[in-house]
Parts: sequence; structure tokens; C-alpha cells
Amino acid sequence: MPDRRADEQAVRDVLMLYFVGLDRRDTAAFERVFTEDARMSVLGGAQRFAGRADIIPALMNVAAYPMSSHHPTSQRIQIEDDTATADTYAVAYLATHDERIVVRGIQYVDRLRRAPDGWRIDDRQHIPQWQYEAAATPLALPS
Repeated sequence: MPDRRADEQAVRDVLMLYFVGLDRRDTAAFERVFTEDARMSVLGGAQRFAGRADIIPALMNVAAYPMSSHHPTSQRIQIEDDTATADTYAVAYLATHDERIVVRGIQYVDRLRRAPDGWRIDDRQHIPQWQYEAAATPLALPS
């Protein structure tokens, strides 16, 4: 009998690896996050990608920002046999080249499936919820 808690944690781990991959610009992380035939829609369906080979370069568009920091907030995971769904809210902080910070609330709706080497995202919807911008301030470190 599958261990539901272990499966839920494994799904959380895959979703966290996605955020770490974005912030580190780590394409190898995305190889472990998505199935080879995954689908992804971003910006509420404005753009659609089919297959990991199409998804990974699209995700690297985050490199247009010199720095980013993605923080998952609330999350609901449901497991049924070898499939799972996850509804995750996150806040992304995106530093721009012109000294602004873009702060964006995002909902991620995912379908995952169990692969021989662990859970992988099979279908992802990236749905922006809100956004604001602020001026960046220099980092003040103690001397």
C-alpha cells in the first residue's frame, strides 16, 4: 500500500525543485521536474509549451531578470494511485536591470504522475493573480 504522506512529500519536493531551478537558472533541475511529454501554459494560457524540450528554454526566460526569488505559500496536494494534483500559490520577487522589483502572486495548477524514478509534472498551468512594482534599494550590509 502506498504511503500517502511520503507521496505528498515527494510531490512537494518536486515542486520546490522547480522553484529552486528557476532561481538558480538550473536547467538540469527541470529535467528532474517535468515528464518528457509534459505540457505547460503560462501567463494564464497566453503561451503554451509541449514537451520538456520546449518547456525548459521557455523557463529560462527568467534569466531576463538578474535575480529572482520564488516563495511557495499555500498548497493543496491530492494523490490518487499514480497521479496527483497540486494547487500551489507563490510569490515571486523579480529584480530588474533598471533597479525595480516586480512582485507577483502566481497560482500553479499541476497534474503529476509517478515515474519509475519519482513524481514528475505532467501538466502545469501558471496563472498570475496580481503584481506590483517598487523601486529597489541598495543592499545595506553592516560594516
